[in-house]
Amino acid sequence: MKKNNRTNKNKDYIIYAVVIILILNIPVLLLLNSFRFAAFDLNWYEQEFAKVGSYEFGYPKETIDRTARYLVDYLKYDDSNDPPKIELFENEENVHLLEVKTIMQKAFLLADLTLFIFIAGNLLLYLFLRNSDESYEYFKYLARMLRYGGIFTIVLIGSILLLLMLDFSSTFTVFHKILAFGQWQFPYTSNMIRMFPGEFFYDIGTRIFLWTMIGAILIATIGWIVLRRFKQK
Repeated sequence: MKKNNRTNKNKDYIIYAVVIILILNIPVLLLLNSFRFAAFDLNWYEQEFAKVGSYEFGYPKETIDRTARYLVDYLKYDDSNDPPKIELFENEENVHLLEVKTIMQKAFLLADLTLFIFIAGNLLLYLFLRNSDESYEYFKYLARMLRYGGIFTIVLIGSILLLLMLDFSSTFTVFHKILAFGQWQFPYTSNMIRMFPGEFFYDIGTRIFLWTMIGAILIATIGWIVLRRFKQK
């Protein structure tokens, strides 16, 4: 009897640990996958270039768009340790883009890992709870995880978004320092800054965080609805 009680307690500890890990995993999962989709949306790039004046600093629109397509392909697919060969940019700017590519590709690997953790964690929960005395126990834990994971994401990402909106310049600087970039500050006269001014990064950052917030609100709402239906039974 004592052995069974100890086994059940150990099982409960594992279940709670898995749920906590999944809750903490949700903000990273939503944020990095929002980033993945936003980073390579060339249609949005063209709209943003028109908005921030990237087509107005002396080069034809076709040149700017071609450079953007090349850069997206480089960031997405290149697996070498060589910087891009963008004639529009100085050597130091191309070297910086190599650093950007390295960090972005690591971020995408982390995004894949968070998806694996989400799937594996839910599979583990299901295996532990499938023989539960109470029916649909797994779905109750899943709903709690979605609700609390969504709320945690809303608070966390909402705080970052607020910082971004209040003081983008300082937030942008801290971001680069955390990621330990080499040279990342260039004069306003450089072609890379003219093509990708601060407003571009403000807009894409806001877009990524808003997408993440929308995803968090959606999954928190789903979790809340499912839990409410269980309580009504």
